[in-house]
Amino acid sequence: MLAMCIVLLPYFSKMKAAIPLFNDYTWDTTFIAWDRALFFGRDAWEVMQPVLGYPVVTALLALLYQVWFLLLYVGVLWFAFSTMDETVRRRFFLSYVLGWTMVGGALATMLASVGPCFAGPLMGNPTFDAQMAYLNAANEQVPVMTLKVQGMLLDWFHADANGLGSGITAMPSMHVAVAVLFWFAMRHAAPRAARWFGVFFVVIWIGSVHLAYHYAVDGLVSVIAMAAIWRFSAIVVGAWDALLARQATLRTNTVPAE
Repeated sequence: MLAMCIVLLPYFSKMKAAIPLFNDYTWDTTFIAWDRALFFGRDAWEVMQPVLGYPVVTALLALLYQVWFLLLYVGVLWFAFSTMDETVRRRFFLSYVLGWTMVGGALATMLASVGPCFAGPLMGNPTFDAQMAYLNAANEQVPVMTLKVQGMLLDWFHADANGLGSGITAMPSMHVAVAVLFWFAMRHAAPRAARWFGVFFVVIWIGSVHLAYHYAVDGLVSVIAMAAIWRFSAIVVGAWDALLARQATLRTNTVPAE
Protein backbone atom coordinates (compact mmCIF):
# COMPACT_ATOMS: atom_id res chain seq x y z
CA MET A 1 0.00 0.00 0.00
CA LEU A 2 2.82 2.40 0.83
CA ALA A 3 4.64 1.58 -2.41
CA MET A 4 1.47 2.31 -4.33
CA CYS A 5 1.08 5.67 -2.59
CA ILE A 6 4.72 6.56 -3.27
CA VAL A 7 4.21 5.94 -6.99
CA LEU A 8 0.80 7.60 -7.05
CA LEU A 9 1.76 11.25 -6.53
CA PRO A 10 4.42 11.49 -9.29
CA TYR A 11 1.99 9.68 -11.58
CA PHE A 12 -0.74 12.18 -10.70
CA SER A 13 1.59 15.13 -11.35
CA LYS A 14 2.47 13.89 -14.82
CA MET A 15 -1.19 13.21 -15.61
CA LYS A 16 -2.16 16.65 -14.31
CA ALA A 17 0.50 18.35 -16.44
CA ALA A 18 -0.75 16.41 -19.48
CA ILE A 19 -4.38 17.59 -19.24
CA PRO A 20 -3.96 20.17 -22.07
CA LEU A 21 -2.95 17.30 -24.39
CA PHE A 22 -6.36 15.70 -23.93
CA ASN A 23 -8.74 18.58 -23.31
CA ASP A 24 -8.79 22.36 -23.52
CA TYR A 25 -9.47 24.50 -20.47
CA THR A 26 -13.02 25.45 -21.39
CA TRP A 27 -15.03 24.98 -18.20
CA ASP A 28 -14.13 28.07 -16.17
CA THR A 29 -16.99 30.20 -17.50
CA THR A 30 -19.45 27.44 -16.59
CA PHE A 31 -18.12 27.05 -13.06
CA ILE A 32 -18.18 30.82 -12.52
CA ALA A 33 -21.86 30.76 -13.51
CA TRP A 34 -22.55 27.81 -11.18
CA ASP A 35 -20.92 29.62 -8.26
CA ARG A 36 -22.98 32.72 -8.93
CA ALA A 37 -26.13 30.60 -9.07
CA LEU A 38 -25.30 29.24 -5.61
CA PHE A 39 -24.36 32.62 -4.14
CA PHE A 40 -27.24 34.73 -5.49
CA GLY A 41 -25.42 36.30 -8.40
CA ARG A 42 -22.11 36.95 -6.65
CA ASP A 43 -18.76 35.19 -6.77
CA ALA A 44 -18.13 32.97 -3.75
CA TRP A 45 -15.02 34.84 -2.60
CA GLU A 46 -16.96 38.11 -2.50
CA VAL A 47 -19.54 36.60 -0.16
CA MET A 48 -16.75 35.35 2.16
CA GLN A 49 -14.66 38.53 1.99
CA PRO A 50 -16.35 40.51 4.79
CA VAL A 51 -15.44 37.72 7.23
CA LEU A 52 -12.14 36.49 5.79
CA GLY A 53 -10.77 39.62 4.13
CA TYR A 54 -8.10 40.41 6.71
CA PRO A 55 -4.40 39.80 5.93
CA VAL A 56 -3.79 37.80 9.13
CA VAL A 57 -6.78 35.54 8.43
CA THR A 58 -5.71 35.10 4.81
CA ALA A 59 -2.15 34.23 5.84
CA LEU A 60 -3.44 31.68 8.37
CA LEU A 61 -5.66 30.02 5.76
CA ALA A 62 -2.68 29.91 3.39
CA LEU A 63 -0.58 28.23 6.08
CA LEU A 64 -3.27 25.63 6.77
CA TYR A 65 -3.59 25.05 3.03
CA GLN A 66 0.09 24.07 3.02
CA VAL A 67 -0.25 22.00 6.20
CA TRP A 68 -2.70 19.87 4.17
CA PHE A 69 0.32 18.15 2.58
CA LEU A 70 0.97 16.38 5.88
CA LEU A 71 -2.11 14.27 5.14
CA LEU A 72 -0.29 12.79 2.15
CA TYR A 73 2.70 11.70 4.24
CA VAL A 74 2.05 11.57 7.99
CA GLY A 75 -1.62 10.77 7.46
CA VAL A 76 -0.99 7.93 5.03
CA LEU A 77 1.70 6.46 7.30
CA TRP A 78 -0.74 6.59 10.22
CA PHE A 79 -3.35 4.65 8.28
CA ALA A 80 -0.71 2.14 7.21
CA PHE A 81 0.68 1.33 10.66
CA SER A 82 -1.82 2.41 13.30
CA THR A 83 -3.95 -0.18 15.07
CA MET A 84 -7.46 -0.11 13.64
CA ASP A 85 -10.13 -2.24 12.01
CA GLU A 86 -8.52 -3.72 8.91
CA THR A 87 -11.71 -3.07 6.95
CA VAL A 88 -11.34 0.66 7.60
CA ARG A 89 -7.67 0.56 6.61
CA ARG A 90 -8.44 -1.19 3.31
CA ARG A 91 -11.36 1.13 2.56
CA PHE A 92 -9.14 4.15 3.17
CA PHE A 93 -6.38 3.03 0.82
CA LEU A 94 -8.79 1.91 -1.89
CA SER A 95 -10.59 5.27 -1.67
CA TYR A 96 -7.29 7.16 -1.59
CA VAL A 97 -6.09 5.56 -4.83
CA LEU A 98 -9.48 5.92 -6.54
CA GLY A 99 -9.65 9.54 -5.41
CA TRP A 100 -6.37 10.49 -7.05
CA THR A 101 -7.05 8.54 -10.24
CA MET A 102 -10.78 9.10 -10.79
CA VAL A 103 -11.31 12.51 -9.16
CA GLY A 104 -7.87 14.04 -9.68
CA GLY A 105 -7.31 12.34 -13.03
CA ALA A 106 -10.42 11.42 -14.99
CA LEU A 107 -12.77 14.14 -13.73
CA ALA A 108 -10.05 16.81 -13.82
CA THR A 109 -9.40 16.00 -17.48
CA MET A 110 -13.07 15.90 -18.42
CA LEU A 111 -13.84 19.17 -16.59
CA ALA A 112 -10.59 20.97 -17.39
CA SER A 113 -10.45 24.41 -15.78
CA VAL A 114 -7.69 26.64 -14.44
CA GLY A 115 -9.39 28.26 -11.45
CA PRO A 116 -9.72 31.88 -10.30
CA CYS A 117 -6.02 32.64 -9.74
CA PHE A 118 -5.11 31.58 -13.29
CA ALA A 119 -8.22 32.85 -15.07
CA GLY A 120 -6.54 36.18 -15.77
CA PRO A 121 -3.02 35.19 -16.83
CA LEU A 122 -4.05 32.07 -18.79
CA MET A 123 -7.56 32.82 -20.06
CA GLY A 124 -7.56 36.62 -20.20
CA ASN A 125 -10.59 36.61 -17.90
CA PRO A 126 -10.56 39.63 -15.51
CA THR A 127 -13.31 38.31 -13.22
CA PHE A 128 -10.96 37.66 -10.31
CA ASP A 129 -8.54 40.54 -10.74
CA ALA A 130 -9.96 42.22 -7.62
CA GLN A 131 -9.48 39.04 -5.59
CA MET A 132 -5.88 38.67 -6.74
CA ALA A 133 -5.29 42.37 -5.99
CA TYR A 134 -6.50 41.81 -2.42
CA LEU A 135 -4.31 38.70 -1.98
CA ASN A 136 -1.23 40.52 -3.24
CA ALA A 137 -1.99 43.50 -1.00
CA ALA A 138 -2.43 41.17 1.99
CA ASN A 139 0.90 39.54 1.13
CA GLU A 140 2.57 42.92 1.55
CA GLN A 141 1.48 42.93 5.20
CA VAL A 142 1.66 39.23 6.14
CA PRO A 143 3.21 36.58 3.84
CA VAL A 144 0.55 34.60 2.00
CA MET A 145 2.37 31.34 1.25
CA THR A 146 0.09 30.18 -1.53
CA LEU A 147 0.89 33.14 -3.80
CA LYS A 148 4.46 31.91 -4.28
CA VAL A 149 3.18 28.43 -5.13
CA GLN A 150 0.71 29.86 -7.64
CA GLY A 151 3.55 31.80 -9.26
CA MET A 152 5.66 28.64 -9.54
CA LEU A 153 2.75 26.70 -11.07
CA LEU A 154 2.30 29.43 -13.66
CA ASP A 155 6.02 29.45 -14.52
CA TRP A 156 6.06 25.66 -14.80
CA PHE A 157 2.98 25.72 -17.02
CA HIS A 158 4.62 28.15 -19.45
CA ALA A 159 7.81 26.05 -19.37
CA ASP A 160 5.85 22.82 -20.10
CA ALA A 161 7.29 21.28 -16.93
CA ASN A 162 5.87 17.96 -15.79
CA GLY A 163 7.66 17.31 -12.51
CA LEU A 164 6.20 16.61 -9.07
CA GLY A 165 3.61 19.26 -8.18
CA SER A 166 3.38 20.73 -11.67
CA GLY A 167 0.27 21.08 -13.77
CA ILE A 168 -2.80 23.28 -13.38
CA THR A 169 -6.30 22.07 -12.69
CA ALA A 170 -9.14 23.45 -10.57
CA MET A 171 -12.14 21.14 -10.90
CA PRO A 172 -12.39 19.04 -8.80
CA SER A 173 -10.33 20.11 -5.78
CA MET A 174 -7.98 17.38 -4.56
CA HIS A 175 -7.31 19.42 -1.43
CA VAL A 176 -10.99 19.09 -0.56
CA ALA A 177 -11.23 15.50 -1.79
CA VAL A 178 -8.36 14.25 0.38
CA ALA A 179 -9.49 16.28 3.41
CA VAL A 180 -13.03 14.90 3.27
CA LEU A 181 -11.71 11.35 2.77
CA PHE A 182 -9.69 11.65 5.98
CA TRP A 183 -12.80 12.88 7.76
CA PHE A 184 -14.84 9.93 6.46
CA ALA A 185 -12.17 7.43 7.48
CA MET A 186 -11.33 8.97 10.85
CA ARG A 187 -14.96 8.69 11.94
CA HIS A 188 -14.36 4.93 11.96
CA ALA A 189 -10.65 4.78 12.80
CA ALA A 190 -10.49 7.43 15.55
CA PRO A 191 -13.92 8.94 16.32
CA ARG A 192 -12.60 11.38 18.94
CA ALA A 193 -10.21 12.96 16.43
CA ALA A 194 -12.74 12.89 13.60
CA ARG A 195 -14.39 16.17 14.61
CA TRP A 196 -11.09 18.02 14.11
CA PHE A 197 -10.65 16.46 10.70
CA GLY A 198 -14.17 17.59 9.89
CA VAL A 199 -13.27 21.15 10.87
CA PHE A 200 -10.06 20.92 8.86
CA PHE A 201 -11.98 19.75 5.80
CA VAL A 202 -14.34 22.75 6.02
CA VAL A 203 -11.41 25.14 6.51
CA ILE A 204 -9.64 23.70 3.46
CA TRP A 205 -12.77 24.09 1.34
CA ILE A 206 -13.23 27.70 2.44
CA GLY A 207 -9.52 28.39 2.01
CA SER A 208 -9.50 26.94 -1.48
CA VAL A 209 -12.03 29.60 -2.50
CA HIS A 210 -10.62 32.51 -0.51
CA LEU A 211 -7.07 31.88 -1.77
CA ALA A 212 -8.31 31.83 -5.40
CA TYR A 213 -7.31 28.26 -6.13
CA HIS A 214 -10.83 26.97 -6.66
CA TYR A 215 -14.45 27.81 -7.31
CA ALA A 216 -16.84 26.76 -4.55
CA VAL A 217 -18.36 24.14 -6.86
CA ASP A 218 -14.94 22.49 -7.23
CA GLY A 219 -15.13 21.47 -3.59
CA LEU A 220 -18.78 20.48 -3.87
CA VAL A 221 -18.04 18.07 -6.72
CA SER A 222 -15.08 16.69 -4.75
CA VAL A 223 -17.26 15.97 -1.71
CA ILE A 224 -19.92 14.23 -3.78
CA ALA A 225 -17.36 12.19 -5.70
CA MET A 226 -15.45 11.12 -2.58
CA ALA A 227 -18.66 10.24 -0.75
CA ALA A 228 -19.55 7.95 -3.66
CA ILE A 229 -16.04 6.44 -3.67
CA TRP A 230 -16.10 5.89 0.10
CA ARG A 231 -19.43 4.08 -0.22
CA PHE A 232 -18.14 2.08 -3.19
CA SER A 233 -15.09 1.02 -1.14
CA ALA A 234 -17.40 -0.57 1.43
CA ILE A 235 -19.12 -2.57 -1.31
CA VAL A 236 -15.83 -3.72 -2.84
CA VAL A 237 -14.21 -4.69 0.47
CA GLY A 238 -17.37 -6.45 1.61
CA ALA A 239 -17.68 -8.39 -1.65
CA TRP A 240 -13.99 -9.36 -1.51
CA ASP A 241 -14.28 -10.64 2.05
CA ALA A 242 -17.43 -12.60 1.19
CA LEU A 243 -15.63 -14.19 -1.77
CA LEU A 244 -12.69 -15.23 0.40
CA ALA A 245 -15.05 -16.63 3.01
CA ARG A 246 -16.87 -18.73 0.37
CA GLN A 247 -13.55 -20.03 -0.96
CA ALA A 248 -12.43 -20.97 2.55
CA THR A 249 -15.71 -22.80 3.13
CA LEU A 250 -15.35 -24.68 -0.16
CA ARG A 251 -11.83 -25.76 0.71
CA THR A 252 -12.96 -26.96 4.12
CA ASN A 253 -15.84 -28.93 2.64
CA THR A 254 -13.83 -30.52 -0.18
CA VAL A 255 -10.58 -31.49 1.60
CA PRO A 256 -10.92 -35.04 2.99
CA ALA A 257 -10.58 -35.37 6.75
CA GLU A 258 -7.35 -36.96 7.91
